[in-house]
Amino acid sequence: MVQAPSLASIGTARTKNAELGVITSATEASTITSLGRLCLQLPIDLRLARLVWLGCLMGVAADAVVLASVLSSMDPFSSPSPLFLREEHVFIERLRAATSARLLFDGGALSEPLMQRQLFLEWCTQFHEKEWVYGDKERVFQARRRHTADFAWRFSLQRGRMEHVVSQVLDLSLRVFRACGGGS
Repeated sequence: MVQAPSLASIGTARTKNAELGVITSATEASTITSLGRLCLQLPIDLRLARLVWLGCLMGVAADAVVLASVLSSMDPFSSPSPLFLREEHVFIERLRAATSARLLFDGGALSEPLMQRQLFLEWCTQFHEKEWVYGDKERVFQARRRHTADFAWRFSLQRGRMEHVVSQVLDLSLRVFRACGGGS
């Protein structure tokens, strides 16, 4: 049976939300802020929603959405394991390919989120260069999945995780666009 939270838990949550800026204060009479309204519409952690909100305020909403998406998704880069690859030379070859892909997208920044942002931007660039997608939703979806499979194979990525990142970016972008309005 579902039980009501304790008063201490409610107070802690109220304090945390006030610290993050989701509500105006930690009192009973507090009101929800613009950040709080955005948090209600985004299916991500409060801190990542704050990242998106700050990105919108600073004029870099697209980058903030991509960063929030990659931070809330699993790492799309493959990580070969000697437990599953019986032959040592196959393991070494796959490990070398995975490391090369990470270094390619890292660009010397030494930052996982920025590396994954660059990965998504490269996916997007190649998708628009290779595919001339128009028509119904199913046709666009199939082209996107086909491109993701090719892209994942070429750069030693896990296809399902890369597809999740792409889907997360698209979903979050649409939600932020709807929340902020078309003219903003």
